[in-house]
Amino acid sequence: DYPLLMLESSTSTRKAIVEYANSLGVDLHPDIEVAGHEVLIQLAKIGLGIACIPREYIKDLLEKGELVEIRTEPAMPTRALGLVIPDNNDMNFCTKEFINLIR
Repeated sequence: DYPLLMLESSTSTRKAIVEYANSLGVDLHPDIEVAGHEVLIQLAKIGLGIACIPREYIKDLLEKGELVEIRTEPAMPTRALGLVIPDNNDMNFCTKEFINLIR
């Protein structure tokens, strides 16, 4: 009953959501497609529809009650993050700190 807001079809996030929906026999037909999560967030905040946004991007908005999470059954599968680094350990400080952060 609500307009569906999604990222453009070429993004990996959109592809993962479509694959999940298809595995449940659901075809998604977004009413609005945008290039970035920030636009999706703003459109959802003003009530233009339901957006598919990773929870990590909107934790503070959920805590403030500015957005409401709709949980799916079954839950969407988690996605993995891969990282390729040089084996010679020749990385700058920021890169090393980022790697420590995500470990």
